[in-house]
Amino acid sequence: MVLEPWITPSLFYQFLSTVEKHGEKAPDYTAIDQYTFCTVLGSVEANRQLKAHWASWVTEADIARLADHGFNYVRIPVGDWMYNPYPPYDGGCIDGALEEMQRVLDLCNKYKINVLIDVHGMKDSQNGFDNSGQAKDVVWTRVSNGRSFFTHWDNLSPEWIGTWNSTLLEYTDINYDNIEHSLKVLESIIEMYKEHPAVAALQPVNEPWWNTPLDPLKDYYWRGYKLLQEKAPQWLYIMHDSFRLDSHIWGGFMKNCPNVAIDTHIYQAFGANRLSQDEYMGEACGQHTAISNFEANTGLPVVVGEWSLATDTCALWLTGFNENQKGQPLVECDYLECTEPYAGDAIPGWPLDRTKGPQGVMGVGNVNTPLFGKCPVDKRYQNEDEFASNLAKAKLYAFDFGGHGWFFWNFKTDLQEPRWDYSRAVSQGWIPLNVADLENDASISEACAPYILKLKSKEIQDQAQQV
Repeated sequence: MVLEPWITPSLFYQFLSTVEKHGEKAPDYTAIDQYTFCTVLGSVEANRQLKAHWASWVTEADIARLADHGFNYVRIPVGDWMYNPYPPYDGGCIDGALEEMQRVLDLCNKYKINVLIDVHGMKDSQNGFDNSGQAKDVVWTRVSNGRSFFTHWDNLSPEWIGTWNSTLLEYTDINYDNIEHSLKVLESIIEMYKEHPAVAALQPVNEPWWNTPLDPLKDYYWRGYKLLQEKAPQWLYIMHDSFRLDSHIWGGFMKNCPNVAIDTHIYQAFGANRLSQDEYMGEACGQHTAISNFEANTGLPVVVGEWSLATDTCALWLTGFNENQKGQPLVECDYLECTEPYAGDAIPGWPLDRTKGPQGVMGVGNVNTPLFGKCPVDKRYQNEDEFASNLAKAKLYAFDFGGHGWFFWNFKTDLQEPRWDYSRAVSQGWIPLNVADLENDASISEACAPYILKLKSKEIQDQAQQV
């Protein structure tokens, strides 16, 4: 329900070569997120394509497969625009979204899977990333040869909670209108689904970025929780840590409140350094201690709301349409044939032109784009299956034994990239076929034993050096 180019890249193939086709007007013809998908295509065409996407992306077979894998929860990202529309969503672009949501909720109920409704996209963006619905701010530049480029990562300016001053590096005011808008969204969601048997949890905002001022964020969390207690007290209330899993920040917050938890997202793809396999394993196992210590110090259960098996940023458009963060990726990516679109002929842009290399418009970072009909994917290790399987077991141990649950991101991907695609990871044999009873799976419970010994040994050595 919230578009991200890396999850469904074939939905965005149509926006390649806009510089070649439209010159200086390329920005008017290039969509990079949900917001520009509606503005660039216009409400009628965008809605036609969105309906084709919705009908194709989540099928009954997908939900049945998740049930077979032992899942008891799915996390469904939604945009606040679905429940309290505003431009450009109020002109017909998202017609049918609520009906689509109902269809999937009913399927989850049929297969006895609970649903966490996650407000993933917020008005004016809570983090500046495309996953919020709107990448903010994108600056377009026309250079001497007439080609256009855009910059995104250097200008992050999320303004859901207030006005961000990029010079002072702080918020200069709080946008109380946006906060009230968001509370109305929460109220609408609760009222709409409080009787639905599948809905069991609510996340009031996904990934508010690390510079979000904590006082208004905590106040928003409190007010949303009170709404939930009034109308659907049986639901869980899961709050993202704002990329700060710190007991000094969250200790004492909502102490003794029932049905609350902290959500943290743990990835290894975005690190500043390329690690060895042993280091990745040790880092994953170390999360068990970090999570369990946080729970012990705060009294708040931890849910790992997103994780994957990726160790690099190679996946097509992972960090944005036709761009990568500066300095990324840290490896030479592998390339595979781009897969045929999941929505078939309903979406333009396929087949890709196999005679062309990079097709603008491009971001200023390293190239991350289809090349001659091939798409970048994560760099494979020589012992790919062994390493990915061991890493999966280490993470399952850390998150399942150290915390109170987890959600793999994502249940599938358009390009079937197994480090980001749960269904493919299972078919590769990396993840157990059924995860309903990990506590009694010795391969999981013992997965980190050798690395925990190494970590303890290193801790002792570090203490000795300090002495």
